[in-house]
Amino acid sequence: MGTPSEKSETVRLSPVVPSGSPEALQQELNVGDREARLLYRASGGWLPLARAAQRSTVTSGKGLDELLTSTSLAEFAIADAGDIVIPLESRDRLILRTLSLLHGFSDRVAMTALEAVSEAFGEFASDIDDLRLALLRLRSSGMLLPSEGSDMLFVPPLISAWIRLRSGDDLTPSSEARRFVVEAFVEQVEFSKAPDPVLTENALTLARSGRLWSALSRIASAVGLPILYLHPRAALEAFAELPQKALREEPDLVLPSLVADRVAETCRPTGAQTAPLTVERVRELVARATAPGSPASRAFTQPTGADLSAFDSSDSPSTLSAETDADEIADGGETITAAGHSEARRVLAQMVQLSSRGRHREAASLGAAWTSSGPRRPRTMVRFAAAVEAVLAGEPGRALALLRDMEDTVAEMAVAGDFLPPAIAAWSALASYFSGDHKRADTELVRFTELDEPPLVLEAAFRPAALVTRAYRALDRLELGRLADLVARMKSFPEMGALWVHVPLLERSLALLGATSESGVLLADDEAESYSRSKQATDDGMEILRASRIAALVGLGQLYRAGQLIEDLSPRTGAKYVLMTRSCIVAGHPADALALVRTHFYHDFLSTRERAELTGLAAVAHLRLGDQERAVEEFRETIELVVWVGSMLPIALLPAPDRNVLLDLTADVWEPALQKLTGHRSTAVDLRRRLGRVATALVASAEVPSLTARERTLLDLLEQGLSVSQIAAHLHLVEGTVKNNLSALYRKLGATGRDSALARARTLGYMEPPEG
Repeated sequence: MGTPSEKSETVRLSPVVPSGSPEALQQELNVGDREARLLYRASGGWLPLARAAQRSTVTSGKGLDELLTSTSLAEFAIADAGDIVIPLESRDRLILRTLSLLHGFSDRVAMTALEAVSEAFGEFASDIDDLRLALLRLRSSGMLLPSEGSDMLFVPPLISAWIRLRSGDDLTPSSEARRFVVEAFVEQVEFSKAPDPVLTENALTLARSGRLWSALSRIASAVGLPILYLHPRAALEAFAELPQKALREEPDLVLPSLVADRVAETCRPTGAQTAPLTVERVRELVARATAPGSPASRAFTQPTGADLSAFDSSDSPSTLSAETDADEIADGGETITAAGHSEARRVLAQMVQLSSRGRHREAASLGAAWTSSGPRRPRTMVRFAAAVEAVLAGEPGRALALLRDMEDTVAEMAVAGDFLPPAIAAWSALASYFSGDHKRADTELVRFTELDEPPLVLEAAFRPAALVTRAYRALDRLELGRLADLVARMKSFPEMGALWVHVPLLERSLALLGATSESGVLLADDEAESYSRSKQATDDGMEILRASRIAALVGLGQLYRAGQLIEDLSPRTGAKYVLMTRSCIVAGHPADALALVRTHFYHDFLSTRERAELTGLAAVAHLRLGDQERAVEEFRETIELVVWVGSMLPIALLPAPDRNVLLDLTADVWEPALQKLTGHRSTAVDLRRRLGRVATALVASAEVPSLTARERTLLDLLEQGLSVSQIAAHLHLVEGTVKNNLSALYRKLGATGRDSALARARTLGYMEPPEG
C-alpha cells in the first residue's frame, strides 16, 4: 500500500491505508525537513490534509508552528480545502471524536474515555479487546501519533479538525461526549489512591473548557490545593480567573481560584526571563499565597482556627440555612449519611456556624457523626475539622480517636507540601498533651518535625497546634529560654485561631517562673491581660484565662482579689481547688489547705497534673505544721505523680523556701526521677540548680488583713482623692469618727498615711492597679 494520494475536489482515503512518512511529505510537497515534520505531526502523514495545511499558511499568513497549537487555524485549513472524505466507520469516527477532546493521552486514559462514551451511548463495541484493536488500527494509519519524547498519543490537529467539520452529523455531539468523559475522569481522581497524572490534567482541561464547574469543584475537593503544583500548567489554566458565576455555583472553587490567581500573576511573563513552571516553583508560590495572614489562608481557616471550609460561607447557598440545620442536628444527635463533596461542604458550613458561637462540642459531634461513601479527601476534611473542634471542646480523647482513624487515609493521600500530614501530627500532639499523655505528645512532635518540611501549604492549619504543644512541653521541663521564644512566636503569629487563649496563660506561667521581682510578674500579667482584651474568648476560654490570672495574683500575694475571682470559676474546674489550696498556703493557713486537699482530691474532674499540684501543696502544709515525716511522704508521692505527668511544674510552683527544704530531704528520690523528665539530658546538679532558680519572685507567705466593708469603702474614697471632711460628708459621719476609722485602717495595712495605705491595699489585692 502506498502513500495517500489527492483526488481533485473530493478525496477519499481508505482507513486501512498506512500514513506517509515525513520524508514522503517532504518529497511530495517540496518542503524542507522541519516543515515536513511539522506537516506530518499536523496531518498524521495524509497528503491531502498536509497539502490543505500548506495552502492555509499562504491564505492566512500564519506559520505551521501555529497550526499545531491552534484549533481555529486547523479548522480553517480543513474548511478551505474542499471536500476531503475519509471513509472511516462510524465507530472509528466516534473514537477519534472522543480522543480529539484530549490533550495527549496514554492507552489507559484513552480506554477510560472510550469506555465512558461507549457505556453512555452504546455506539461502538464495549468489548475491551475490540477497543484496543481499534486504537492499534488508528495508530497504524496515522490517525493517532505518539508525542515527541514520550509514550503519550494525540490526534493530529488536522484529523481532529476534519472529525469536527467533515465527519457528518450522525455522531454524538462533542459536548455530550465531553460531559461523560469528564465524569469518568473525575470519578478516577476522586476514588483512585494514585490518580493518573495524564487523566487528571485532561479532566482539568476538559472541565474548564466545557465550563463544567461542578466537575472542576469536585477535582479541587478531591486533591486539595496540591492540585495546583502537582499539575501546574493544567491546574493554573483551569482555576485562574474563574468567572463569578462559577464561584457562586461552586463555593469550593473560591480558595483554589484565589490561590491560582496569585500564582498565575507571579508567573506571568514580564519581559524579563521568567522561571520555568516547575512543580517545585509552583509549590513554593502556592505556599507563599497561603501563608499565615494571607487572604487565602483566612478564607480557609475561619476565625476559630477550626472551621476548615474552603469557601466564603456568604457565597454558599448551602450556608443560608446552615445555622438552623446545625441546631437541628446538634440537638437531635442524628447520624448523617451522604456522599459527595457538596454534602461535606454543607456539614462543614454547619460546623462553622456552631464553632463561631463557641459550641465546639456540638460542632465536633456533628462532624464525627457524618459518614460518607464519597471521595476520601472531603470525608477526611470533615473528620479533621471534627477532631480540631473536639480539642477546642476539651475532649482530647475523642479528638485522638478521630485523628487515629484518618492517619492511614492521610498517609495514602500524602503529597509533598500538603498541610494534612503535618496537621494530623500537630493536632495529635496537642490532643495527647491535653489528655495527659506527654510521651505520646513528644512522639507526635517528633513525627511533626519530620513532616514539617517547607514549603508547606496552609501553614495556619497546623502551626498553632505545634507551637502550643511545644510551649507546654518547654514549660514542663522548665526550659524558660525556649518557652520565651515560643511565646514570642505565638504572639506574632497572625492566625492562632481559638488557641490564642493559651498565649496569655503561657506568658503568665513564664513570668511566674522566670521573673526576679514582683514588678516583673506584674508587668507580664498586664501584658497578658492586654493581649486577652484584644481577642474574643468563648466561655471555656474565659475560664482558662481567669484561672491563669488568679495564679498570677496568688503569686503576687494579692489574695483578696484572687479570692474574688476564684468564686467565679466553675465548681467542676480542677484549677479552682488548686488555686484555693495555694491561696491558703500563701495566706498562712496550712490546716485549711490540708482540709481542701482531703475534700477535693478525688473529684473525678481533677486531672493527674492537678492532683500532683495538690499533693505538693499538702507536703508544704505538713512542713509548715511541723510534720516533717508526713511532708516527706507527701512530697515523694508528688515526685511520682510529676514523673507520671511528665512535668516539673507542680514542684517548681511550690513556695521557694518550702520547695528547697523538701528537695533536700528527698534528694535520693527526685534526682533519678526528675532526670527521666528531661530524657537524661540534665545532671542532678543541673536540675537542682534549675529548680532553685525558678519562681523566686513569688510570695511564699502573705498575711492579709481582713477589712470590713466600711474600711474597703474608705479605701475607695481615699483613691478618689477625697479629704477627711469630704469623706465625712459622703458617709454622713463626723470628722473625728472618720479619722479614727482611717487610723485603724492604716494600722491593719501597716501603713503610715494615705499614699502608703493605697499602695499596700493594691499589693494585697484590695484595689486594682492604677490605669497606665
